Amino acid sequence: HVLAAIGILAVILISISDLSYVKAIWRRQAQPHRYTWFIFLMTALVIFGSQFALGSRDSLFVFGWFVVVNLTIFCLSLTRGRGEGGLDWPNSLALVIALTSITLWFAMSSALMALVCILVADTIGITLSLIKTWRDPSSEPLMMWGLGSVAAALNVVAVGSPEWFLYLAPLHLLLCDVLMAITIIMRRKVVSVSVS
Repeated sequence: HVLAAIGILAVILISISDLSYVKAIWRRQAQPHRYTWFIFLMTALVIFGSQFALGSRDSLFVFGWFVVVNLTIFCLSLTRGRGEGGLDWPNSLALVIALTSITLWFAMSSALMALVCILVADTIGITLSLIKTWRDPSSEPLMMWGLGSVAAALNVVAVGSPEWFLYLAPLHLLLCDVLMAITIIMRRKVVSVSVS
């Protein structure tokens, strides 16, 4: 099946991207935001379940991989990071809002509304990393987010369904990866000009 092959190709690309990120964290060349990756881990678990409940199959490969890799990156952020994601009030507030959204997922009888709650939490998670990256664009590797963007675009194609709601999570992922890549590129240019 062509859509399954596209989904698998997306997993291969995102796996290469994620493994390069794990390697960069291990070498202390990337500094993941702890709250971001904790939120991503929680949302990956719920998105996988929601997408499955909504009937998605071929695009589930990517979300299954996210559960595994987000757990790994979160653990590395605790041991190999430089402390991004401390207990200050903006991070704590973001975490409370994200966890509230995740909790609402359990209360929803609709898989679609549950997915929306999770996408809100995920948006909070990526926002924390976007703010961090805005301040320090060298803290995130462009390869991870650039290759992730390509993989996310393939995952959108892998949905292959007339049901619009099945595109929500894959499109959200694409938007997040593209925003991170653009932020890295734009801020590195600004930082390099100001240093010169």
